[in-house]
Amino acid sequence: MGAAYLLPRVIGLGRASELLLLGETATAQRALAIGLANAVVEDSELSAQTSSVARRLAEGPALAPGESSHRARRESRQGGPSMRRTHRISRG
Repeated sequence: MGAAYLLPRVIGLGRASELLLLGETATAQRALAIGLANAVVEDSELSAQTSSVARRLAEGPALAPGESSHRARRESRQGGPSMRRTHRISRG
């Protein structure tokens, strides 16, 4: 899937249009501000930060990250209604 499809879903139509139509490059700080990045770190801190995130994931519940990721992807594709269906099914 290309940027024109994914970008509006991540940062909104207005910001995506601005980046795509004007051909602007987003700096790290701009990417962070508009939700395109989760964090910005100095080059010298990158290895330590990635190791920290990997350690947190490894120490967490085994099933939760995968299931959470799966649900988030499904919701982003379907716009939310699948969660309501899942909730109704789980309630019986």
